[in-house]
Amino acid sequence: MALRCAKLGLIIHLLLLGARARKIKHVRSVNLLGDDGILEGNNPTPRPASYEEFEHDVVNVPGTNDDIDRLLEGAMTIIESVNVTTNSTAANVSWTYTGAHPFQFNIGLFLESGVLVREYVVTANRTSSILDLDSCANYTIGVKAFGSSSNVMYANFLTGYAPPIPSKNYEIAATGPDSVHVNWNPPIQAYQCLREYEIHLALHGHSDLESVASYSVRETEFEFKRLNACSKYDVRIFAVDTKSYVGELIRVETNYTKPKLPRAPELSAVASSVKKNSVWLALNALDTTSNCSLTSVAAVCSFVSTQGSGYELRDANVTVDAPPPGATNLSQLEILVEGLSPYSRYVCLARTHNEAGASDWSEPVLVETLEDRTSKPENLNYWRDQNNLMSFIWSAPSYRPSLIVAYRVNLTWFSLEAGKSTPENKMASYMVSAPLKKFTIVDEIPNSHYVFEVEAISVFGSSEPARAEFNSVSKPIDPTTTASPVAASRDFINDVAKRTKLAEKASAVFLNKFSIQ
Repeated sequence: MALRCAKLGLIIHLLLLGARARKIKHVRSVNLLGDDGILEGNNPTPRPASYEEFEHDVVNVPGTNDDIDRLLEGAMTIIESVNVTTNSTAANVSWTYTGAHPFQFNIGLFLESGVLVREYVVTANRTSSILDLDSCANYTIGVKAFGSSSNVMYANFLTGYAPPIPSKNYEIAATGPDSVHVNWNPPIQAYQCLREYEIHLALHGHSDLESVASYSVRETEFEFKRLNACSKYDVRIFAVDTKSYVGELIRVETNYTKPKLPRAPELSAVASSVKKNSVWLALNALDTTSNCSLTSVAAVCSFVSTQGSGYELRDANVTVDAPPPGATNLSQLEILVEGLSPYSRYVCLARTHNEAGASDWSEPVLVETLEDRTSKPENLNYWRDQNNLMSFIWSAPSYRPSLIVAYRVNLTWFSLEAGKSTPENKMASYMVSAPLKKFTIVDEIPNSHYVFEVEAISVFGSSEPARAEFNSVSKPIDPTTTASPVAASRDFINDVAKRTKLAEKASAVFLNKFSIQ
């Protein structure tokens, strides 16, 4: 009991001495950099989480004095100032204090956010170090003397500049037919000296002057959008620091962007290449947003109508490898569709294929195939009527892939009279306007051998003739005894000529008429 009272009295006495000691100013300087500018000392103790915990936490270093001796030695120590000098990765810390000289100081290192990241103890026979500070970073140093009666003094400081050291770790992947995602690690040192990243994108193999796009970002990831499908790019990422120094971090080529379906081609018919049974279709399959290779081109032509008869009405479709032989430009592809019916209207469509699949069908194109030569007139018959005139009748050709505008009758004859060693052939031609299919000879020459031929006349041309032969009668025929069909036929000549000219004009229209709907 007496011992405790003695100690209490001693404490009161020392407190009075401490009050006087406040007038004495002590300067404590700790070189945390060492002779070579490198921090040295013991490892930091486990850290509290904030300013408040640092101020109330007591970090003790094991010693030979008891608790009361340490309390007395650290009592009434007031930290008056803290000074910090820095380089790019470390700091020199010095401070002044008044009052009793403590045997230990606690130093806390805080981030700009206020989080305590390290805590050190400095004693008379020990030193502490703050190593591996980030360059261009804001920190706060807190200093307090051991003992609950000590205050805490803080000082803010900024570490010096150092050029960022790049990290080569990155990931890059095509995320779609028009996008590429890239992420990378920040610089492994001095990343806080970094102001931003510059990202450059160019088509693979092209010069940097032909960059597709350039971006400035703060994050360590970026997704490129609106790229071409099936395309490869070069990516360059630069670090721009606070002194505007630009250093390349990454130079890498991407994988090919994913394929996408081709767009529907633009379709037209090549007018000069429309035939009676085929048509060349012209396609513009160029897609400026894709470099995917076409694998095939398909076309289909569906029958709509015909003005002719006597032939099979059929559809046609065709698929060819792409690009077709001889093609050098996807905007000028051509594909041949065969097996069409003549003199018919078709609706044609086309589409393309690549590794992603088939495009939509093109807009339809109306195609009219050309006419063809008709077959010869059929069922030719002849007889003599009640006036002893030779009459002929026939039916239209069964194969009519063209509009028949008239029939041409050709007569050839020679005399059968005795005494003529070499008969002289004579000829005459007549036009019979369609749809009439009858002809009568009214000026028949007696004792003659006749060859009768009739051929169908269409826009396309004349058919093979249907043929018949006969001998005229010996008695002359009085043409006044009956009406003259031949004369009537000749009356048709001018009209038929006009119709033939109209048919020729119609043919020219048919050759060049293509409607795109």
